[in-house]
Amino acid sequence: MTVGRPSPSPQALLEARSLLRSLSWARQSFALYQIGHPKRSEAVQDVLESVRGLQELMPGGVALFVGRGGFYLGPTLLPRPSLTYHALRQAFELAGIHAVEFLPGADAADVESLMKALMAGDGQPLDPSTGSGIVLNRIGLVSDAPEGGMRELLRTYAAGLEFMRDTATRVAAGDPANMQAAGRLTERLADQVIADPSEALLLTTVKSYDEYTYYHMVNVGILCLALGQAIGLRREHVVALGMGGLLHDVGKIRFPR
Repeated sequence: MTVGRPSPSPQALLEARSLLRSLSWARQSFALYQIGHPKRSEAVQDVLESVRGLQELMPGGVALFVGRGGFYLGPTLLPRPSLTYHALRQAFELAGIHAVEFLPGADAADVESLMKALMAGDGQPLDPSTGSGIVLNRIGLVSDAPEGGMRELLRTYAAGLEFMRDTATRVAAGDPANMQAAGRLTERLADQVIADPSEALLLTTVKSYDEYTYYHMVNVGILCLALGQAIGLRREHVVALGMGGLLHDVGKIRFPR
């Protein structure tokens, strides 16, 4: 079933970020600790607190969607969590989970079942859950947001992170960075920075503890593009400056830990 939902309030969007942070921590805790470990219980309770806080702000129902390159609360894209919790998003996608409904009766057992589904990650679509406080894949996303704007910028930013991961693998193996791919990526970013500098600069505040270097290089690349545009450089010089920012730390990959 596919449904439309009202756009959530700014407070609900902030609480959704807390929920995704809690889900990310819970997934890591379930991967690191055995059944019965107190860290698992702490993580589950943290998720439940975030769920209840969000339910108070959205009495009509809480639905989290995964797809189109990001996380959505109802019809609204969550740009920063979509980038910051990349591993969590991948886990949802690998487990075949595209929609999660949190019902009023959600409890610890429901959260544990969700974590087990995420840990399975076999790529097979899941059947909708029935008779529980967390229902999977019963509904689909309907978004009135246009394809351009922040959504397209988010896709390019995510492509930049993938490029940096690939570059790290290549450089660590002694191969050169793919400069043609770097040029194409920077061209796309340049177009989007020029079209809407404010949204592009907003994304440069995104950080990731686990992949700090990759996020930092993409952020510096965007900042360089914005700077070059602001001081009136010709487009080819703006792109060259952006490529320099994107790759400025690539040599660090070869440093011994």
